[in-house]
Amino acid sequence: MVQITVHKYDLLCKNEKYGSSCEEMEAHAAAHICKNYKVPFLGIRIISNTEIHNEDFDPAAGTSCQQYVLEVVRSYAKNKGIRTDA
Repeated sequence: MVQITVHKYDLLCKNEKYGSSCEEMEAHAAAHICKNYKVPFLGIRIISNTEIHNEDFDPAAGTSCQQYVLEVVRSYAKNKGIRTDA
């Protein structure tokens, strides 16, 4: 018999309905404020919810995410003519 928690069931339903691979709650308030003030917003997160596939969390994913975010910020700054060599 497979036992499933309500939270896991909710994640699976959202995955099936929307094709999402995670849930994101922490940046929602910042995104909402940016939307209200017409300020561009991009949230980049490391995925740590592993309930769907029962995977172990890989700490190296944090380093990879940091490197990716740095590349995104540098690219954005370059496209906007902002110096990043402070």
